[in-house]
Amino acid sequence: MASDEAARARLTRYDEDRRIVTAAALALVLGKEAPEELVDAIRALVSPEVFTMLTERRGWSVASTEAWLIDMSSSAMGRAPR
Repeated sequence: MASDEAARARLTRYDEDRRIVTAAALALVLGKEAPEELVDAIRALVSPEVFTMLTERRGWSVASTEAWLIDMSSSAMGRAPR
């Protein structure tokens, strides 16, 4: 169906846009282009799906979720190839 194709195209564009923004933010933090693996890891961590799962479905507070995100992001950045 045409609507399925249009929805798929929008979702693909949204996903690409999120990746571009994540890569740009990491480049600012790191002062250089981030490795692909790190961009993927951080993008997964900051996804709205993860936030919703933790806060709405699992009952985590926003503060706990933010603290976890900081810990996991720091860990991922420390393990990223240099």
